[in-house]
Amino acid sequence: MSGYRLATYQSANGARAGIIVGENVYDAQELTGQAADASVLGIVQDWRRASDRIASAVKSPKAKPTKLSQTHLRAPLLGAGALYCAGANYRDHAIEMATKLKRPLDPDPKLSGGKPWHFLKPGHCVADPGATVTATHLTKKLD
Repeated sequence: MSGYRLATYQSANGARAGIIVGENVYDAQELTGQAADASVLGIVQDWRRASDRIASAVKSPKAKPTKLSQTHLRAPLLGAGALYCAGANYRDHAIEMATKLKRPLDPDPKLSGGKPWHFLKPGHCVADPGATVTATHLTKKLD
């Protein structure tokens, strides 16, 4: 096994950190045996060591997987105060919006040598996949 993704999923015991390998989801704490790996926030806070533990554990997993198609995914990082986002990760969205609005696409900062840009998302603004997000009267434009 090689390559994995982090996720938060809903288990019978609440939200848990999951390690997605292919079409399988492993409970991160069960996979590594480390209590701190029960949440994605715990993993991220100790990323230097946790990434090595996870990379080792996915090579020969001893935990029982659940099929990704049978897993209820949650917001990726529960309990974060703020998320720092890189605009380059949203290139597909920029292309989609330019096409929809029939506007020319700005050059890709990665390819054009432009400076990277970043933005913040307050942690309370992150929703579970497929959740309904309701715009309030304070929102002029919801994207």
